Amino acid sequence: MIKSIMKISAAIAIAAGGIAFAAERNTPRVDTVFSTLKAGGTVYAGQVVGATNGYGYARVSELTNSLTTVGVAVNSAVSNGTLMVRSGVFGLKNDGAVTSSHIGLKGYAYTNDTAFTVSSSGVAEYGVITDVDDNYVWVRIGL
Repeated sequence: MIKSIMKISAAIAIAAGGIAFAAERNTPRVDTVFSTLKAGGTVYAGQVVGATNGYGYARVSELTNSLTTVGVAVNSAVSNGTLMVRSGVFGLKNDGAVTSSHIGLKGYAYTNDTAFTVSSSGVAEYGVITDVDDNYVWVRIGL
């Protein structure tokens, strides 16, 4: 039965223009990226950071919606310094309004380390809320 399902799945993938894999593949990935912090900027380890359209990284705040959120700073850096950024699922403070009913929705910046769910003009999007517990709003941050 399982082999029949696998053959049907492979046939569907090929018919749909896809390529059926004959074996598992170890797809490489990186946990962190390195970039230059934008001139005049300061980022502390643990802060959410975003890309500034080719001009380096900057701290994401509740007042900034022009950045593409890319992750959380692993180290602190100042103007033109090297910043290490990690993407993944991170625990952010809850502004008090985020509940389990918000799982799967977008989370937005309330402050640099606090998430909330209602977007207003000029607010940065953090990522997708994956869980909510007594301590944190868990948000998938990064590309």
